[in-house]
Amino acid sequence: MQQSFKIRASECDAYNHLNNVAYVRYVLDTLAVHQPQLAAGWRVVNEEMDYNLQLKLGETVDVFIELDEKSAAKRVYTFQCLNGDAKLAATGVITFGLIQSIGAVLPEWSAARLLLPETTTVPNVSFTAPYTVLWQQMDIENRLRLPWYVFFFQDIAMEMSKALNWSALRMQEHAFGIIVKRRQLELITPAMLDDELELHTWYTNPKRISVIRHFAMLRKRDQVLLARASMHYVWIDTNTGRPRRILPEFISEFEFNWDKGAV
Repeated sequence: MQQSFKIRASECDAYNHLNNVAYVRYVLDTLAVHQPQLAAGWRVVNEEMDYNLQLKLGETVDVFIELDEKSAAKRVYTFQCLNGDAKLAATGVITFGLIQSIGAVLPEWSAARLLLPETTTVPNVSFTAPYTVLWQQMDIENRLRLPWYVFFFQDIAMEMSKALNWSALRMQEHAFGIIVKRRQLELITPAMLDDELELHTWYTNPKRISVIRHFAMLRKRDQVLLARASMHYVWIDTNTGRPRRILPEFISEFEFNWDKGAV
């Protein structure tokens, strides 16, 4: 399966890079063209992506997808995103489970190290914000579409930064940026139309130039865990695009959000 896309301005972030959500949409759009049967009766169980290049406005992205594993209840696909020079921009895995058998379908991950915490418990150091699932975020069965999970998790991270007076503008003043090098996302129970949600985020494994940020989505009325994700963040100098050390004042002001008890 192969599909080509040209990066549009509306798909780019503040660094003029292709946004993480857009990568997910490219993969899903490729599957929709070549595997339309997945639209009915199947649901995403997990998605994982590793980023190798930062793609920019106007570049062409070629998405290649292969069916890696097939059973009566599961479809596992691996994918690659290449730029116009055939250089590897991103790789990943996405697993679909047959809805009738969804409870028996386990997430499928790559051979790379698992980012997700061993426990699904949300630590008390998490930053929390409310969200509501809106109609324009739905699929035909009133479930939240996969790209919106990624968007919500990105958004709460920025909301926390703003709450601590680290707005995007302040970060620009310091030529300080954050990019995602790797993401793992597990979908447990679908978020549905009009669901009121609680999103949580916290971090572990702080290093000089990186951190692992974790996310959880709970349904507010019964505190059921709907989805969780972990992202490997890398700090960059926005003038050069190269990794840089974390600003001391930044890490100091975010220390309350560090789950120090995590392995």
